[in-house]
Amino acid sequence: MVGGSLWLNGLTSLPEGFNPVVGGYLDLRSLTSLPKGFNPVVGGNLYLDSLTEIPENFNPEVEGKIFIDEETGYDKNPILEFINFHI
Repeated sequence: MVGGSLWLNGLTSLPEGFNPVVGGYLDLRSLTSLPKGFNPVVGGNLYLDSLTEIPENFNPEVEGKIFIDEETGYDKNPILEFINFHI
């Protein structure tokens, strides 16, 4: 995996088929939804702070943390809420 980060924090949508391989961070914190089949490979953290739903079959490969809840910020642990448990 090649180093470097991809900062796309101003985007509000992604095209279907967009599946980047990023050695550093992937910042998509302005997105509220993800396209079908979105499964990036990320060597650092994946920022999805504004997501309102997690798509079916969402299976990214992330070596760092996944931030989905905008309340977590940079210095807190990420929170993913599912039907029966919290991570």
